[in-house]
Amino acid sequence: MIGVLYRALGALVLLSIGALGQETLRYAPEEGVVLRRKFEMKHFLAATRSVTRVGEVEEVGQRIFDVRNVENLQTSDRILSVGDGRPLRVRRYFDRCGLDGFADLSGAAGSINLRAVGISRLKGKSVMLTWVPEDAVYGRYFDALEGVEEDLGFLREDLDLRGFLPEGVVEVGASWSVPAIAMGDALSPGGMLSFDFSNSKNISLARTLRLGTASHLFELFSQKVEGEVKATLVGVEEEEDVRLAVLSVTWDLKTHTDITELANRNRASEEMRFGKQLVAMEVGLELKGEGTIRWDLGSNHLSSYEFSSAEDVDSSVKTRIGDESPIREEILEMGGRVVVVGTVERREG
Repeated sequence: MIGVLYRALGALVLLSIGALGQETLRYAPEEGVVLRRKFEMKHFLAATRSVTRVGEVEEVGQRIFDVRNVENLQTSDRILSVGDGRPLRVRRYFDRCGLDGFADLSGAAGSINLRAVGISRLKGKSVMLTWVPEDAVYGRYFDALEGVEEDLGFLREDLDLRGFLPEGVVEVGASWSVPAIAMGDALSPGGMLSFDFSNSKNISLARTLRLGTASHLFELFSQKVEGEVKATLVGVEEEEDVRLAVLSVTWDLKTHTDITELANRNRASEEMRFGKQLVAMEVGLELKGEGTIRWDLGSNHLSSYEFSSAEDVDSSVKTRIGDESPIREEILEMGGRVVVVGTVERREG
């Protein structure tokens, strides 16, 4: 009798919450389900300023440089266990992962069209991700075909944008702050995906894409991130038996990253052969935009999102030939847009 009374009281509480337009957004998909995720990231950037400095001499570039690319990622996650608002064990299979980049370079000598195609070394591999609570990190290992071990360290587990969720119950119309670093997972889902451009004819464009210019932004969220990200629960959509919480997200961010180590790892063999040294490389990023997240309230995981952001990038690269030559600094400023669309399909295990 007491149990029946408690259940009845619980039902009344849930009805009251629903009547007030309150919702609880939490991550808790059923164990054993497969979440198939698809992401498409598009970048469009055009050079607005180009300067080369050697000592006291400064030369302003007159060339036009436009870059665009499309990056596609498709994964299948089998959720093996869930707890505390996160997956505890998940097997991720990388169905598809590629990047197709283009650049148009024109100046007094004419125009050049460049292309670089990259395929992730993770494509066709599966990775086990296991939460280690005492270290607050995910252990990672390839569970079938062997891969490059160093690639695992740059993977991001969260493909559900859990950093954008509110704490506890929220009413429709309520807003909350989101950690600025969460935008890295939204704009560069999966982390650094280890693209192999060895079959591309243009290595210089490939290297530019690898370093986060008109490409994945994961590395540019690894150090200093400033600004504001705000989410608002604007309503609930209902289609047949599916209830989707709709979040409106706005952001105004700046990041500044020293990527000298990453750039050195990606130096071309020709540069090393001629003794060209990379002294330093820094990249600044400004993002301002808005987007929408749809969260499945019944299955408790991401359903879809669309983010569109104005993007301004400025980079400074300092190089020298040998140890005695003057340092050459190349400054490039670009402006454009980044658009990301993600969808999640739930399948029974």
